[in-house]
Amino acid sequence: MAELGSSDLPLRVAVVGAGPAGFYAAELLLRNDIHCEVDLFESLPCPYGLVRHGVAPDHPKMRTVINRFDKTGIEENFNYFGNTKLGADVSVETLREYYDAILISTGAQKPRKLGIPGEELEGSYSAEQFINWYNGHPAIELKDFDLSSETAVVVGNGNVALDIARILMHTPEELAKTDMATPIIEKLAASKVKTVYIAGRRGPVQASFTSPEIREFDHLENTSFHINEDAMALDAEDLEELEFKDHGHARKFMPIFEGYSDQPSDRDQHIKFLFLRSPVSIEGDGKIEKITLQTNRLSGAAGSRRPNSIDDTETIPCGLVFSCIGYRGRPIEGIPFDDSWGGVPNVEGRVTVDGKVQTGLYTSGWIKRGPSGVIGTNKVDSKETITHLVDDVASLTVAPNRSSAALREQLVSEGKRPINFAEWKEIDDAEVARAKGDKPREKFLTVEEMLAVLD
Repeated sequence: MAELGSSDLPLRVAVVGAGPAGFYAAELLLRNDIHCEVDLFESLPCPYGLVRHGVAPDHPKMRTVINRFDKTGIEENFNYFGNTKLGADVSVETLREYYDAILISTGAQKPRKLGIPGEELEGSYSAEQFINWYNGHPAIELKDFDLSSETAVVVGNGNVALDIARILMHTPEELAKTDMATPIIEKLAASKVKTVYIAGRRGPVQASFTSPEIREFDHLENTSFHINEDAMALDAEDLEELEFKDHGHARKFMPIFEGYSDQPSDRDQHIKFLFLRSPVSIEGDGKIEKITLQTNRLSGAAGSRRPNSIDDTETIPCGLVFSCIGYRGRPIEGIPFDDSWGGVPNVEGRVTVDGKVQTGLYTSGWIKRGPSGVIGTNKVDSKETITHLVDDVASLTVAPNRSSAALREQLVSEGKRPINFAEWKEIDDAEVARAKGDKPREKFLTVEEMLAVLD
């Protein structure tokens, strides 16, 4: 029998999840010294994951990485199975019949909850819900948002919180130049939101913002910015932490925060940072009317500071609360899952159960390490996984069925509608063609609209 990974018996890998981690993994496999065939599975017709559905519409440069992914999409030994969800359309058992290895890169889309009274009230949303909505995710359940309140509170001190605040403050004219769908722009144009609070439990030095995201606020010409004074009173530990090697972003955005104290307050819109504040309750009669925040003080050594509540609270009247405190992965039937942290248990990308490596199962991206890093971080992450996968080739079980075409035929016979990459590009071209004015594309907002292009 030929050696697995040779030209006579190419290594066959199923990569599940067509976001950055999945595409980087596919690219690394196809450019490896071994002979390899890679099939990429995605639950939606459209690929690219968070690049399409997570990156804010006003950040088009961050989406140029799609050009790189498209080069992988036309590789000879690459197949795309869009509109094919693992667990619903195809099982892990079926993938094992067709592939020597399976790599899970499905990301982390399940939002973490605040865990406070009133979180279930109308007007309380996760970051995932709002971001999926304004990015035109075709599989979301929540299709509309009540933006009739003048005040919104965003809980969280990462870039996602900044994205939400910025989108709420943009003018329709600014959004019209993005790929945000026209019906969503029209809804945001009717928004009554004038003030957005961004609340975080620790101080500005410990915030997870990046300096480019903070500088993006400079483009909001009719918006003033404010920061609570107690947050800017840095103690010795804050100043020490600010000099840490990994705090370069904080050193850059702290001077910007200092300038917020001189901002004019007569503008129509306001973004107000509230550091050292933790939400303790949301109240209202059926829908949100106010949120109460507990004041914190930090303790501990530089680099490991912890918020401790003091006997002081602040109540903000509002009608919207967005929770941006992190994500967890979602379990997939047939794939090991660690509910304690919300990801696939692994050692450097090799999937494990009770510490024992599971032959032929691998993982990369957020489902592997948790929601951290930027898009490019997934390349380094995937490289670690692919290095181990290639090292393990001799120990893998050779799949009995080695035809991607046969799998596609099987799925079609079962009533499924797998999308290949050429078909996705037809949908992609149709979105571009129907755009008007300066818009780069007009997104389809449902799976049905996408599939109709191919009929």
